[in-house]
This record gives sequence, C-alpha cells and structure tokens, in this order.
Amino acid sequence: MAHDHSLGLRSFLILCSLPAQGQVSFKELSHLLAVPKSALTGLIDHLQEKGLVERRQDQQDRRRWFIALTQRGQRITQKIREEEEAKVIRPVLQQLAETEAEAFLKVTEALQRELAVILLERKPARRSRVSKLANRKKGG
Repeated sequence: MAHDHSLGLRSFLILCSLPAQGQVSFKELSHLLAVPKSALTGLIDHLQEKGLVERRQDQQDRRRWFIALTQRGQRITQKIREEEEAKVIRPVLQQLAETEAEAFLKVTEALQRELAVILLERKPARRSRVSKLANRKKGG
C-alpha cells in the first residue's frame, strides 16, 4: 500500500488527510493529525521534494500557509486508496449481507463528505444524519 510508493505511515496519513481539491492550513493539519508543527514541517518538506504537495501562502496573512496536493499527489493518493479498497474494504464487504454492505458504503460516503466540509470550509459541519444515528444508538 503506502510502502509500495516509498511513503512512510505519517506521509501516507498526511496525503490522505488533504482534500483532493482545495487546501488545508498548516496549523489545521497539525491539529488534525496530532503532530507538532516542528515534526510536520519536515514531513511536508519531504512530500514537497517528492512533488506530492505544495505550500501556498495566504495572501491576506503572509504568516499563514496552506498545504495542498499536487496533481501527482492526487494521482498517487487515489491509487493508494484504490489499492486499500481492493485489499481491505472489498473483502470485508464480501462478508456482509447486501443491505449491510450498502449501509456501510452510505455511512462511509457520508463521513467523507462531512470531513471534506470541515477541511474545506474550516467550520463545524452541520449535525448530519450520520451523527444523529450514532447518538441515537448510544442512547444520546
């Protein structure tokens, strides 16, 4: 998976945390991954040297930087996700009943949309049906 592309686990997590389109601030990425900014700097440098991400400076606040996938980074991230799906998700889905598999995929897609909203708009996502269902199951 990630090792097939000469990526360490942290680099892989960074790539998968970035939206396919758009950007995330350096500070938000550090918070999201629970990685200190000092450690994240070296990881981003490495990914930038490989041509997988780029830094973009905020034009309104030059102290603020954003991280975005390059086209090459998008292609590799998509390929890794497809490989992961083939090796991990498909075998799991084959063990589920058709209705369970459909429900699993719907929840997964909803989670991806919610995460994209949070990352791209940098504001809390509205309370979705997914979170309402999760709270209901917990008894909350």
